[in-house]
Amino acid sequence: MKDIVILDGWWGSGKSTLRGVLDGHPELMVCPVQDSICGGCSLQSKWSQIMESKDLGEFRKTLWGYTDYYRVEQHASSGNLSNLSGAKQADITPFVFSFTRFDQTFSEQLRMADVWSLDVLLDLYYSLFSENWSHTRQDVPRIAVTMDNNYPMTSDFLLKNSSRTKFIWVDRPSEDILAVHVKRKPVDGQIGTRGWGKMSISSLIRSGYVFEHERRREKVKRLAGQHPDRVQIITLRELVEKTAETVHKVTDFIGMAPHPILESFTYMGQPFPGSEHYLERLNDLGENVFSKAERDQISREVIRSQKGLASPFIQMRALRSSVGNAIRTYRGFCSGC
Repeated sequence: MKDIVILDGWWGSGKSTLRGVLDGHPELMVCPVQDSICGGCSLQSKWSQIMESKDLGEFRKTLWGYTDYYRVEQHASSGNLSNLSGAKQADITPFVFSFTRFDQTFSEQLRMADVWSLDVLLDLYYSLFSENWSHTRQDVPRIAVTMDNNYPMTSDFLLKNSSRTKFIWVDRPSEDILAVHVKRKPVDGQIGTRGWGKMSISSLIRSGYVFEHERRREKVKRLAGQHPDRVQIITLRELVEKTAETVHKVTDFIGMAPHPILESFTYMGQPFPGSEHYLERLNDLGENVFSKAERDQISREVIRSQKGLASPFIQMRALRSSVGNAIRTYRGFCSGC
């Protein structure tokens, strides 16, 4: 049975960078698509009953209504993966995948399984995905998957229901997280200009974004303290400035032997270990995007959030955002499939 390594972190934290670093290790298959099922299944209140009853019909309803399972079918139909990791990468990646064969085999093998559990489900899903996507990588003992939804309940769900899942959280300060998104969001069609839908920093703070990010960071720290063998935290700064040391720490946590392919590689067309390109982007990001007054404003909100002093209005906005995401997931990301 395969081990699943979840690469988690806030949007713009650097988890896709970590995915690029680990890709190519012979003991690990890096899944080319973001998590399709874990986040959505964690929202299913009847999960235990479905596993106990082995109700395939109800499970398929869960796949349709809660998860991104059928988004894989969209990728397979188009024959490529849209770029999800930044404007400087290639816009699309070829994706040759028979979703019909994959879906039929997945259902048939689930139906024949003696016992249903999250470990059985994940092992079957990603083993078949690996076999369908790349025949040469089907025997790898581990699969790395990037988490995208940032639902706080996903980590609780996986830690409770799976014994073979590990988390690596890529951490980054709120100021840099905000700066990444401000630079990525286009204004009047121009990539890299100021504006997140032309929202001011005050508006972003009032939206609860900083509070929600800091709350998630604190939760992950608690989980790492409670499950040190299953939850690891690294920072993007560590990964960029101390690449060899950090990669060794990550592979040791996963249970993989070090490999030369992780010592010298390129990412997004640039040499990664010790690269001045990445050091420059890392060190200047927040300062180049925000004024000193804006940085001070963000820092004050971070401190208030960490101390639990964020205004009730901001906390309510953050809660409304989380509930809204859950409702959208319940209705199904792929309702048009």
